[in-house]
Amino acid sequence: MKTNDEKIAEQDLIYEINILLDAMLLYAGVKRERLADAAQLYIENIDTVLENLDASGADEVIAVVEFLRGKHAELFENKG
Repeated sequence: MKTNDEKIAEQDLIYEINILLDAMLLYAGVKRERLADAAQLYIENIDTVLENLDASGADEVIAVVEFLRGKHAELFENKG
């Protein structure tokens, strides 16, 4: 069983990871009002996108963002 300190540390880590995901998606050009949708789609599609890819580390993150740009362009600001 986890101690109270371990539970707090886990909650803090989850919070920080959520902030990092939001920041990464915003930096990639996701519209702020579509951030929750983009984060959900990112999580839902990680396994599918990476299934046949030989990517690791940051390249995995980039691959999923590029997938979202291609399949869910409505989430992103127009950068053209």
